[in-house]
Amino acid sequence: MVPSRATLCRSYFYSLTYRCSLRWVCSRKVNPRVHAFVARKTIVRTMSAAYSRTSIRHITDTTDVINAVPKIQDAYTHWMGKLGIRDADLHVTPAHTTIDIGTIVSELVTNKSRPEKLVLAVNCAPPDKDKTNGKKGNHRKEFVCAELKDGTVICGTLNGYELSYVRDQIKSLYRLTNTNHTSSQFRSLEVLPEETLRFSQPETRAQQMADDKLEPMDIASSVPAPPDVTHVFRVDNFGNVGLYLSQADRARLEKAEGKSIKIAFARASLEIGGRQSQRFFPSFRAVVRQTFFDDKKHKNVLTLNSSSTLIDGGSVPMVLNLRDLPAATRPGYQLPEVGARVKLQIS
Repeated sequence: MVPSRATLCRSYFYSLTYRCSLRWVCSRKVNPRVHAFVARKTIVRTMSAAYSRTSIRHITDTTDVINAVPKIQDAYTHWMGKLGIRDADLHVTPAHTTIDIGTIVSELVTNKSRPEKLVLAVNCAPPDKDKTNGKKGNHRKEFVCAELKDGTVICGTLNGYELSYVRDQIKSLYRLTNTNHTSSQFRSLEVLPEETLRFSQPETRAQQMADDKLEPMDIASSVPAPPDVTHVFRVDNFGNVGLYLSQADRARLEKAEGKSIKIAFARASLEIGGRQSQRFFPSFRAVVRQTFFDDKKHKNVLTLNSSSTLIDGGSVPMVLNLRDLPAATRPGYQLPEVGARVKLQIS
């Protein structure tokens, strides 16, 4: 990523400060040790001033890293320059379903090491189900813009569970009325970056409001709650499977430490409009633990805690297989997709 103007200015200032201190010391024939001390103190003092950073994350069902992703990145870079947004990191993250997007949103929002300001754009745009005969001008459901209670901004599609896992933290929700004004087939490229960044800035958001581009929406009726059945929350590259627990399963697992449990993953996601297959992969057994470091290798474990947390502070249990070289090998159980239903049977 090209350094921002502010970053380049700071680097130049540090270099200039060091050179000025060197000239001052040399002109007075000061001991080199004194020069080193003065320069070090000067640089540390000027570099220690804190400043805020912004993380911009575009989470999308577009996985074309050759053409689509670079264009999306360029669109954000273009509007960051137009709107004067500096000291921001930009990432494009692939996802496959609205549940997949919703769990990623939750992970980013609850991350304790995240930057001060978080701007998220979400896009999962299958053809609208009520438009079987197509729609003139490519007009589809409008984007929405939301602000969470911690100041996080989320804009994009609302075709399912994109906002569900942070639903209780939504402070305000709007329909973006000019979503289809360009009649674009590629709204996530030509509309979403600009309007997301405009919504993230107080001055340009006020202009969006003045231009009637933001229409208030009712949060409770517009954003569905997450499915209240135990399902897959995330799957990492080691084959570890995080779980979103139903209230009933959470209560049962709290009393199950040390017990054996039978686990079965469904073959399809609970995604709205998806297959929602009732077929399951073969079940397997695991032992319930608080953590997994004290268990033997070649063993399946369900830990009650992991590095992930839910928006309400609840834990995300993790199913894993202890083995050598976990990044280079696969676990003994079949890996499910995010959103797949999970059956837990405690012995």
